[in-house]
Amino acid sequence: MKLYLFDFDGTLTEKDSMIEFLIFVNDNKFMFFFRTLLAIPSLFILSIISFKKFKSQFLKIHLNKFSEEDLQIKSKIYSDRIIKNLYPEASDYLNSIIGEEKYIVTASLDIWMEEISKKLNCKLICTQSIFRNKKFISIKENCKGIIKKERIIKEINLEKFDEILTFGNSKNDKEMMSLGTTKYFKYFK
Repeated sequence: MKLYLFDFDGTLTEKDSMIEFLIFVNDNKFMFFFRTLLAIPSLFILSIISFKKFKSQFLKIHLNKFSEEDLQIKSKIYSDRIIKNLYPEASDYLNSIIGEEKYIVTASLDIWMEEISKKLNCKLICTQSIFRNKKFISIKENCKGIIKKERIIKEINLEKFDEILTFGNSKNDKEMMSLGTTKYFKYFK
């Protein structure tokens, strides 16, 4: 039996799904950039302290005005948009995998990735959101680098697979790709 592990941003699509989603929920690029500019001083300080804190605050700036339900509705609409931006070869490849397990393993958030992975018939390992009173407040650990590898080992019984095929495009995929018996770097570009 084969296991397929795909990074998402840059591997299956050339778009950055987080930035694209934040522009989408803000209704336009101007509002996205305006909110980001207002937050630059605090984001700069947080980026020095911790990337997780930076990412959490950056997302909170853009998502805190929406309820969890609003974000779910928006993610369903957004998923159709981003799937249209998959590399054509990636889309064909994903559709050709039948009877094997395939996962998207990404630092992108569950908010939009759950719907995307369902539509692509993939299981999902990703950065998880934290909501309080139905409002986004933060993220759990960022699913990149060594965290990707640890989550895969924790959530998938790797011993049941004869072959593990990994697909990535950056240094943040290195640890995940080390699990592969066959490794593909920037395969769909």
